[in-house]
Amino acid sequence: MKLHTLLLASILAAGATACLADPAIACVKADALQSQLTPAELYPAVASCIRDSDVPSAVLLAALGNAYAAYDAQRVSDQTATSAGNVLQRAAMSTLSDDQKRQLAMGVITTMRDPAQQAALCQNLRRIGPPSYVPTYMINHGMAAVGTALTKTAGGDSVPNSGLKPQFDGTDTWQQVLQGYMHCPAV
Repeated sequence: MKLHTLLLASILAAGATACLADPAIACVKADALQSQLTPAELYPAVASCIRDSDVPSAVLLAALGNAYAAYDAQRVSDQTATSAGNVLQRAAMSTLSDDQKRQLAMGVITTMRDPAQQAALCQNLRRIGPPSYVPTYMINHGMAAVGTALTKTAGGDSVPNSGLKPQFDGTDTWQQVLQGYMHCPAV
């Protein structure tokens, strides 16, 4: 399924019941984006950008939030946690009017249909890079968060459970997210 279709479906979906980290977070411009920002911060910033009529920044923030949520879903060990990004996105989008949601959706469509704009989006995603945070927003969303904090090793020992896959390849996953999910060309 095309990225813009996925973004459109998420944007136009009904509101979610999740709490946001800070629904009043300000719109963040491309040059200020950092890999420490989580989807819990990025999605409310998307809504702020739309309220400020800064559609290009909103599209970039939405793309980064979606890329980070997709990346995080690959690195958390609890598969029941992987919907956290969608929940946060829907909650942020539920703060927008239907007209504002349409503005964002049209911005996404325009960006993804224009090769120059899509190339600029991909260049920004590559510049910012993969997430540099531990995805606690996602880890805490899963059923394992309410269970034990220990994991059994092959030898039977109990060790703290980080919530992350032990053999995760971040470099390969980031490339997969950029090329497969975000439709960025290989470099």
